[in-house]
Amino acid sequence: MHVTITEFRNRFTTDEKRAIYSAAEVSVDVQIYLDDLQSAGERGVDLSSPGTVAGINALVAGGILSAARGEEILGAKAFGFAVGQQVRVLEPFAEAFPGTQTIEGFTADAVQLEGGAQFAPHFLEAV
Repeated sequence: MHVTITEFRNRFTTDEKRAIYSAAEVSVDVQIYLDDLQSAGERGVDLSSPGTVAGINALVAGGILSAARGEEILGAKAFGFAVGQQVRVLEPFAEAFPGTQTIEGFTADAVQLEGGAQFAPHFLEAV
């Protein structure tokens, strides 16, 4: 899954961003990772690319992120849901999104379904 740089940045909390930028002040490797992300431009960030995964894993290894947060940021799991999982949209949105929907990814505070619709997790139910 590709996300824009802004969408990728929004996956991190403010405290996590502070920790990353603080680490970049003393670690050339962290600064290189940030520069590489910034240079992604219009092509965005591929959450499954080896470079993205390695960067997140390095932040986990460095104690900046927990392993669980690393998984969430990469979009594998969040809010008790997983990418590819089937869900049902609850009221008041159920009529506009009938049947089952597939989870495509996550933002910092929402679940993104295939087609781009985003919902707070409490409006979804696992099927």
